[in-house]
Amino acid sequence: MAGVIHVSRTVVGVDRQLTAKAPKTAAGIRTIPVPAAILADIKNHLSNFAQIGPEGLLFYSPAGHQVIDSQWRKAFIAACAENGISGVRFHDLRHIGLTYMAGVGATVKELQAVAGHTTATMAMRYQEVAGQHMAQVTSELSDMITSGS
Repeated sequence: MAGVIHVSRTVVGVDRQLTAKAPKTAAGIRTIPVPAAILADIKNHLSNFAQIGPEGLLFYSPAGHQVIDSQWRKAFIAACAENGISGVRFHDLRHIGLTYMAGVGATVKELQAVAGHTTATMAMRYQEVAGQHMAQVTSELSDMITSGS
């Protein structure tokens, strides 16, 4: 494991005000492992774009406030368009991440811990069948059958 991100609070909207508070459940307070391949990007973001300190924000607006949903959506859509990607919502990244983790062998319990889910059912809801992985599984199953193992 190259690094970790500690999640200890979340931002919720109440009466058009954004407030940082503890996650809904104890499972929401968690430590997320960071793959070495993206650690430098995260460190760069923290050094150049995040607010420092216990009350600092990981992402914030030019005015120094918590980023609201419409700002997220606008930035995400622009980034997708710039990279030729369409039909993906920001929240889909959660599905993709958990699906990829499962595809390389993460257990349901590990997926729950990373996502902050209290139940295996919720963790499974966030996974999608990965076509490439299923093709690999089927191929390996075929090899096992033909080799008599």
